[in-house]
Amino acid sequence: MSSLAKEPTSPPLSWKGQLLGLLAALIGVLFTLVPDSHSKLASWPWVFLFQVGLFCLAGWGLWMLLQDRPWRRLGSGLDWAAGLWAVALLLSMALAIYPGQARFYTLSACCYLIGLYTLVNWLETPQRRLQLGIAQGYVHVAFLVLSLGLWGATTLLPELNRLASLRPYGVDLPFDFGVVDLRNWAPLGHQNYVAGYLILALPLLAALAVLRSGQQRWLWWSGLVLGLVVLYTTSSRGGLLGLALLLLLSVALLPLSQRRRWLGVGAIAVLLTALLALNNRLQLLLGGLLTGQVQGETAYRLLTAQVGAALGLRQPLTGAGPGAVLLLFQRYRPSWAGREAEMAYQLHSTPVQLWADLGLLGSVAALITLVLVLRTVGQLWRLTENTDKVLAGSALGGLLAYVGFSLTDYQLDHPALAVPLLLNLALLISLLPGPPVAGRWRRAAAGGVSVALLLGVVWLVPVDRAWQLSSQGFAALSGRQVAAFVPALEQASALAPWEPYYPSQLGWNLVEQGQPEAGKRWFERAVQVAPDLEFGHSNLAWLKLSTGDPAGATQHFKRSAQLVPAKRGVFYGLAMSLLAQRRTDLAVRALTLEVLRDPVFATSPLWQTPLLQPLYAPVTAALDEACAELRLAQPQAESLKTFLDQVQLGLHWWLGERDVHSQTVQSVAPLMQKVLALAQGQTVEVRTPQTAGEALLAAWLNPQERERFLQQAWSRAVGLPPRPEDLAPLLQGLAASQSFDQWVKEKAPIRQYRRERSGFGVLSRHIDGPIPDDFLQVVDNVIMTNYLNELLPTSPFYLPELDRALQPWRDELLAKL
Repeated sequence: MSSLAKEPTSPPLSWKGQLLGLLAALIGVLFTLVPDSHSKLASWPWVFLFQVGLFCLAGWGLWMLLQDRPWRRLGSGLDWAAGLWAVALLLSMALAIYPGQARFYTLSACCYLIGLYTLVNWLETPQRRLQLGIAQGYVHVAFLVLSLGLWGATTLLPELNRLASLRPYGVDLPFDFGVVDLRNWAPLGHQNYVAGYLILALPLLAALAVLRSGQQRWLWWSGLVLGLVVLYTTSSRGGLLGLALLLLLSVALLPLSQRRRWLGVGAIAVLLTALLALNNRLQLLLGGLLTGQVQGETAYRLLTAQVGAALGLRQPLTGAGPGAVLLLFQRYRPSWAGREAEMAYQLHSTPVQLWADLGLLGSVAALITLVLVLRTVGQLWRLTENTDKVLAGSALGGLLAYVGFSLTDYQLDHPALAVPLLLNLALLISLLPGPPVAGRWRRAAAGGVSVALLLGVVWLVPVDRAWQLSSQGFAALSGRQVAAFVPALEQASALAPWEPYYPSQLGWNLVEQGQPEAGKRWFERAVQVAPDLEFGHSNLAWLKLSTGDPAGATQHFKRSAQLVPAKRGVFYGLAMSLLAQRRTDLAVRALTLEVLRDPVFATSPLWQTPLLQPLYAPVTAALDEACAELRLAQPQAESLKTFLDQVQLGLHWWLGERDVHSQTVQSVAPLMQKVLALAQGQTVEVRTPQTAGEALLAAWLNPQERERFLQQAWSRAVGLPPRPEDLAPLLQGLAASQSFDQWVKEKAPIRQYRRERSGFGVLSRHIDGPIPDDFLQVVDNVIMTNYLNELLPTSPFYLPELDRALQPWRDELLAKL
């Protein structure tokens, strides 16, 4: 006997059943290798192709059930775990807050569950297990070559060229893995997906290198080394954690002497230290953890974890339902989150996601599954067939390392991750004894799977038709065929009335086409479908304000402020609606809250308009008092104190008060000292500018080198070499100014624009339509916004002390509306 699993003597499967499995495999490989597949999963016809792959996988299992051949259960208690997963999914779907979204995602999960039984029964011989491993290995190597090639060609080389183009202007910057867009995204669309894939791929490549010989061995060893290089380029913290677990598991489980085991631990420590030393992003993460300064993506995961906990508690037994995160995230998003994670469709931690989606049932099912898999280690260790033993070790190591990785991200929505996980689990189970399924139970299972697949197809037909129609409508819109776009989106919304994307896009695009009343009606429908999404409320509020309904606008601005209180422009819009109702005192309070959260807004030319000019003095006075009050209320919050000092000093300077020079000025804003000294007629020098603001000041102080310093200022602020037309407005304002202050405050270029909703399509899980922007017209003083934010800061992305301090004032104002 070569393994614990008894090898049944069964006739070969019909070629038709095999064809379904092959088609499912080809679709899985396609979504693994096609560039930016994560985004493509949210577009037509790619989403349909993904569904075909799922139904082929489940249909393959149904075909095998109907054949005259043995069919085994999972065994080792895992059938009970599978049953609990099915109960958790079906109950959560039945009780979901948003049933349409829940059905869509539950269908995928059920197909994977059927696929697990299918793969376990197909992997019945060592030959099939090895063939599958080799096939996966070739896919992994292709993935690695494609990943490094795509990232190098589309990200690394263009960035190196950009950095080189800045050096002639005195800007010498290193390649920075701290910038999300510079990490290796290829080909899955995000660096964390790539890192997660590699945690599953590396153990198999190592196993194949051990099992094979000759040129194939060199191929697998080369793939393993290349995989480590690609993992480094992802700069993924979860990837580093997964790699550490993988290496520790290898040292712990391999039959090594005590001396070699310790040498292995030492080598792991050296490798991880080298990764930290070579990667600035990981260094910043470690430094932040040691100093207790939580920022960036760590803060992102903290707040998504809090949202997930709240979502699960809403219905503790079954969770909010699959797909509910997108539509409920902002409702449970903490007010201290600031501008971090304003919108999300998943919670970036698998345990948190399972709790939010499936509640206690799903969490217990996951825990039981993990425990049962760990229980199989002893049985797998006793395998006598060397090939099976090595493959089992790689599968188990990959699964356990990925469990650690999954604490930092959720990736089961991508087939490139879900399928390898399924294959690893199926391979392990296939090596264990599994009792056969009796005839009547088998017929019942076949009947149940048939009914489930039929119901799934019937439900998906209108959903897919709606997606197809919307894609055709957006194509017509891009060709300026509005007459074809509108009925296509209207029909799509009628076929999938639970989907807010269609009415939102229809409303926004109708407004863009000059039909505000029609657009308003569709935005109202979008708000009815998804009442806890800020996008619909904010844009509907601006529409109501522009069409003579300021009272209605106030209520939607109020809801927007409750959902995302730090969103730039929300309290400004609220103030505009209140002014239209002559509620000036409340408008002043709303404007004060807007400037407190976005101080550079105090420099906007909007304040020179007849409507806002009379309010500027009371707003700035209230802002000054609020800064002093907040500083006294939280004397221990150093980051808040620094921010408030900068706001107060910058405000005094902007208002023309030149007697604010003090030690605080020097410590908070070094550039402020020079600007104030210049305003007082003192001699100021800037020899080697290190910031955009210093370069701008140097341009004023050195008339003969103005263009050179302005080029440097632009390069530092924008990150690209300037063109002559970019600098012309700055040079014109400078030439017409008698002082630096006059240039900055009166002669600065003005920029008017609308803020784009970046990532709207991906986060909405639909990317067929255009990316919308807000109806709010932003008017900026370009010098203050782009160059001198050392003097008066722009809206901080994440400053929880500030938002916690502001929230009582926000609540007090909103309670009066």
